[in-house]
Amino acid sequence: PELTPPYAKMYFVTIWASFAASLFYLNRLAGRKVYLTLNPEHLPEVWNSANLFPEKTREPGMLWLKHVANWKAMVLICAGFLGGIFTAMSGSGIDICSFAVLTLFFRVTEKTATPTSVVLMAVNTVVAALYREYGMEG
Repeated sequence: PELTPPYAKMYFVTIWASFAASLFYLNRLAGRKVYLTLNPEHLPEVWNSANLFPEKTREPGMLWLKHVANWKAMVLICAGFLGGIFTAMSGSGIDICSFAVLTLFFRVTEKTATPTSVVLMAVNTVVAALYREYGMEG
């Protein structure tokens, strides 16, 4: 949908402010555990713990289900989709959504989530510029 510039600005500020308030509140909680990095030695174990159908993936020919039916992957895909919609409406969104999901949901520290969201927004910008240049023919 098309938004007038004042509405787009208010939309952006509302998204940003709600995330900032949530992060401020959570950072004030005593004993909140955050992770600086994901330890690669434990990554397969962490990823497999999110499997929605662990018994089905042990069956022959059902290995693909392990990658498709993972709730963590689904959360990241939904956040990317929602961030794309926010980006289309206000010009910025995927970086805020990815940062919010990483810090609020997956409890990754802000030190790690910031470069991740910046890289995601840079990739999004390059893809959008290439699509506009070659897909929409300038």
